[in-house]
Amino acid sequence: MINIPDDYNGIMSNEILTYKKKYKRDLEEYSATLSNLDRIRNQPKKVSPQIGMSSDEVRSSSWGAPEDTNKTTTKYGVSEQWVYANGRYVYFDDGEVTAIQE
Repeated sequence: MINIPDDYNGIMSNEILTYKKKYKRDLEEYSATLSNLDRIRNQPKKVSPQIGMSSDEVRSSSWGAPEDTNKTTTKYGVSEQWVYANGRYVYFDDGEVTAIQE
């Protein structure tokens, strides 16, 4: 209905254009709702942290940003522990996930 032009001149044009004018706002809101639902459905699903991910990838994962971090620097490199709720941890060595504890 929303795609019917305002100057439609086909079968039952008077009835169709009257109906379209009467319900124009409802049709526009419905169309916008459908567009939003399509956008939501087509968003990529967030995955859990995986071995080999970078810190940016973990932040973009379903776990998001950590509640706390612990960093250790030694002559062998930099290790980090990211602390999450419910006893979950992500461990990094030199910026790459090397272990995940759930």
